[in-house]
Amino acid sequence: MGTRPFTQIKEKEVFEILELFFSNGGQYVDTSFFYGYGKVEKMIGKFNRFYQPQAIYISKIGYFTNLEDYKNINKLQEAVQKSMENLFYHPKYILFHEADWDVWWSKTKQLGNLINLKKLNEINYQIYYQFSSFLKSLDILPGISGNNAHIIEELLALNPHLVLLSKQYDLLWRNGKNLISSAKENKFFLCLGAPFHQGWLFKLKNLIKKRPQFKKEIEELIEVITNASYPLDHIALNFLLQSTKNNVVFGVTTKEELLQNIKNSLEVLPEDLIQKLEAINIFSSPMYGPLKILTGVENG
Repeated sequence: MGTRPFTQIKEKEVFEILELFFSNGGQYVDTSFFYGYGKVEKMIGKFNRFYQPQAIYISKIGYFTNLEDYKNINKLQEAVQKSMENLFYHPKYILFHEADWDVWWSKTKQLGNLINLKKLNEINYQIYYQFSSFLKSLDILPGISGNNAHIIEELLALNPHLVLLSKQYDLLWRNGKNLISSAKENKFFLCLGAPFHQGWLFKLKNLIKKRPQFKKEIEELIEVITNASYPLDHIALNFLLQSTKNNVVFGVTTKEELLQNIKNSLEVLPEDLIQKLEAINIFSSPMYGPLKILTGVENG
């Protein structure tokens, strides 16, 4: 379960969702200090003090205020310790958040996505190796997250234990195909995030206006889901579960949403529907979502 939406709801509602999630057999919870700058982690930590769940937490570090902090092992260690204090729980995984950003690997002075790691004059993996050693000394496994499948593919050379890939494999976008193939070879644990492409799958006609070059594929998807006897959220979630056999990270803001997703995951889609959906492929850069977050800015 993803927890970024917890920035939008009250602590009592967070507790209710977590209790329901764990009572229904859920284990994996993805979070980050960046979600509310500690607010979400602290709410989860308060829950852990009261309920002591059998949980597997995945947290992430990144979004530092100072660019030099990305290369400072002391700052990375401090961030991990802070997350552990906030969570009041020993996470199983800690990830480099937005590992497709060049600030982790180069001497750049600006934030931004890499076009190709190999085009950098210098790729400095040393900080990740230092970080990995530190995490393993705490019995925590290192990993990476990101929104650019092609860059994440190159970073597999780091041998991450977990890869969290968002907005790169869903009903339309298929950039993550190679990563899914690699994960099937048991090279690492793969989680796919944002099964609804952060809102675009619910606004497909608007998506045509944003990406007119994919009009044909989007219209094909509209036709398939219109003729299917399942709600779109059911199709979006189960397509990933059935097509890739990987874990899917989804966020909720109410108990009802969580129960609906649990129910959907148990109701298998027909194989012919899966095949029709698999035939629709878009390979393109990730998009910012159309859904608003608390800041009033479109979320990425």
